[in-house]
Amino acid sequence: MKLNPLISYASLLTGEPLGSVKLTARLLREAGMLSSGGRGKGGAEMTPRDVATLVYGILAPGETTAVVETLTFIERAGFMTCEWFNWGQIEQVVNEGQELGAATYLGRCPPLMGSPTERPNALDAFSRVLALVGTDRPTLRIDDVKVSRGPDGVGVDISYSEEMPFGVAVDAFIAGTEDSSDVLRFPQFKPDTIMRWQFTAEFTCYVRQASQVWNTRRLQGGVVQELAMDALQT
Repeated sequence: MKLNPLISYASLLTGEPLGSVKLTARLLREAGMLSSGGRGKGGAEMTPRDVATLVYGILAPGETTAVVETLTFIERAGFMTCEWFNWGQIEQVVNEGQELGAATYLGRCPPLMGSPTERPNALDAFSRVLALVGTDRPTLRIDDVKVSRGPDGVGVDISYSEEMPFGVAVDAFIAGTEDSSDVLRFPQFKPDTIMRWQFTAEFTCYVRQASQVWNTRRLQGGVVQELAMDALQT
């Protein structure tokens, strides 16, 4: 999908006024943050990074004219923490419905966004997740995207969930961490048991007086997922 159809579709899905989305896209394009090209067949096809940039631009708190500044902060917002949550097992579980609870892993990057020790910025991480929407990962679901701006800087939260075998999650992303004992004490979960895990990654860019007050905007993941699937399909 090219930029003009993406703008119209984003306005339709998010409920944002078309004029506001057009202004946001124009400012980002002029700043070199969105792909540009000629109209019609010569226009540039949107990339996962373009979709991520436009979504962040729509979510940017404050005046639309400050969107480029906010996106600059988002590009500098580094990975901070990731909260992992599991609702319990659907099949092959002795105590069905048992929760593993939530835990925070400092410096442990969630899967799809990078390696466990990587610290991507908020734009790169979101782009990587969007690039996988509609591919051969049918259980991948974007749950929520949130952008905040306040006196201490700009923050981004990205939540997504995906099914994966319990053993894979433990071996690749949990084993060896200080919280692994809380997960491994559930022997009823077999290594090949398929479970849905939710990951909420937090990114922060500390900027003094980025805004006088805290302002937060968010989009439901289903809207973002539908936008990405249609915009990036080949």
